[in-house]
Amino acid sequence: MLPSVRSPLDETTWPQPGTGVLRIIVEGGLRDGDAVRLAAYARHYSETVICIGHHPETAYDLGFLARFPGLAGFEIYDEEFDRFDELDQLPAVLRSLTLGQTRSSKLSLRRLERFSQLESLYLEGHGKDLESLASLGRLRELTLHSISAPNLAVLEELPALDWLALKEGRFEAFDALGRLRQIRYLELWRVGGLEKLDFVGTLSALQFLFLQSLSKVKRLPSFASLASLHRAHLESLKAVRDLRPLAAAPSLEELVLVDMKQLTHEALLPFRDHPHLRAATLGLGSRKKNEAAEKLLGLPKCGPGTEFVFR
Repeated sequence: MLPSVRSPLDETTWPQPGTGVLRIIVEGGLRDGDAVRLAAYARHYSETVICIGHHPETAYDLGFLARFPGLAGFEIYDEEFDRFDELDQLPAVLRSLTLGQTRSSKLSLRRLERFSQLESLYLEGHGKDLESLASLGRLRELTLHSISAPNLAVLEELPALDWLALKEGRFEAFDALGRLRQIRYLELWRVGGLEKLDFVGTLSALQFLFLQSLSKVKRLPSFASLASLHRAHLESLKAVRDLRPLAAAPSLEELVLVDMKQLTHEALLPFRDHPHLRAATLGLGSRKKNEAAEKLLGLPKCGPGTEFVFR
């Protein structure tokens, strides 16, 4: 990764060109001559990702993106950004796009329809014309953060989608999720309107389930039919007291419990003789309970979630 760049460029701080993915953090505007030199440097790498954050002295002009016709990824986190027409400077071959929260919510997602090669999309607060995502037929990874919509039917129009995170939004209907049989990763965090998780029990390809801060969820569905589920992370599910439905997952290998203060160590009894469970990280709200649960299972702690390898 390069040091943060802005005009005038200081190329003496740049490392020797390498290979692989180059991540460039742009902190201010780039003059065209500087953009040309930066693009020439980036051509040594197989992929380039440009990341833009807020800079108090700069109103971003994204015209420099024209110098990166093969750009693989683009991320913008500037809350003041509202010149959404400048996103048209991005090449149609873009494969990864992150649009962070902005003060303006006028962005129509129809502007993204031309990115037919897009594989990964992160949207925070931008949900206008959500149905237009149906045009992104190659999309594999999708995060919807702080987005509200009547339903999630558009997800059924994404045949390649296998990684989905819903964070801090609100939806009125979740039945479409139960028909995403190709999903391998599902994350649900502080999702308003979600009271039942029955649809999770139908996701036969699911390998990694991450549930956090779902205050209205009181029970888990049976995971007995989820033969591919290998890792489950439950965090701050304060109304859930029975873990037996999760223990029914036949291939579960890793269990992570965080801030599950309502549970006693006896709640882990269904996992004691689980045929495949090999690691567990247990957070039951007190050292005494954690030690009792760890003694009950006699397993090492799980590695970080980033170490999980999908199969």
